[in-house]
Amino acid sequence: MRGLKRLAAAGAALIAAALGGCDDSADHMSITVSFDSSSKSVLGQTFTYWKDLVEQRSHGRLTLSLHPEGVDGGPETVLMNFPTTEHQTVTCADFGTLANFGAPELSGLAAPYLFSSKFEYEQVLADNWYSQQIERLRNNDIEIIGTWYLGWRITMLDNRVNYPAESFGRRVFTGANLGQTTAVKVMDLTPVPAAYSVLKSMSDSIKGMENTLWYIYDNGFVNRDSRIFVDNHSYDVLSVVMSRNAFTHLSEFDQALLRDTCHEAGIYGSSLEARHYQQIVEGLKERGIELVYLTAEQRYTLSHLGERFFSAPDLKAMWGFNLRHRLLKIAGSEK
Repeated sequence: MRGLKRLAAAGAALIAAALGGCDDSADHMSITVSFDSSSKSVLGQTFTYWKDLVEQRSHGRLTLSLHPEGVDGGPETVLMNFPTTEHQTVTCADFGTLANFGAPELSGLAAPYLFSSKFEYEQVLADNWYSQQIERLRNNDIEIIGTWYLGWRITMLDNRVNYPAESFGRRVFTGANLGQTTAVKVMDLTPVPAAYSVLKSMSDSIKGMENTLWYIYDNGFVNRDSRIFVDNHSYDVLSVVMSRNAFTHLSEFDQALLRDTCHEAGIYGSSLEARHYQQIVEGLKERGIELVYLTAEQRYTLSHLGERFFSAPDLKAMWGFNLRHRLLKIAGSEK
């Protein structure tokens, strides 16, 4: 009889493990997800999709609490607070931001006109060079859970300006990190680093911005005096990150659950961005806002800007030898 009870208990434990762990309330965990965009944006919807996956697969044992619109500060602020925060927190950051946390060579991926396809970025992220950057981030308490590809970055300017011929010195809002501000400078524009909260407070007066089309449109940063240049100067690759210390304290099951569902959410986000792109184009045309597409020849002419980026003294001093050459070789697009 006792043997049968032991078998029954063991069977129940196996079933509980197969269903995603124990449903005991003591095991419940809430993870804060902080991001610098509207909940209705492509990024916001991608995080909502991830939240639903996590909570469904864990049967409600793990929950994600979404904090949109930079209510916790920008990604760099959240990352700096990782070692001191008392609760589990996730955020997303571009390579220019992550470069400030022990992996300075990552800022090289913010260079304008470095690559011409998403595939080239994927090649770099599959290489040993990128694995080395991940280890450097881990040494600074940052764990990458997943990587999301959410479209090309473009340039919005005053509608009286023709890019690049007449754009010299125009003010452009961009990310608050050295990689992105340097990218804007070498494009002969004046970078204005600004957090999401600042941008929202002055959205009616914004005429220049460097970001993805969905970010500019979904967050209400387009106005009728703007012209959008679809120059596709760099790809928006966002890393979903968590404190390394906090992540390693999770069970192996929960670590795998977060990684797997984050990967699925990234696929969803890429698909959403592609579908939403055409809707945005149609919406802009209805508002009389012009979109100007750069030709392949124009992009080739501007490729020298990437070389200028890698010659910037502030960045070059932080890198190993000939970073541009190494990245192009890895991507298979050496020029």
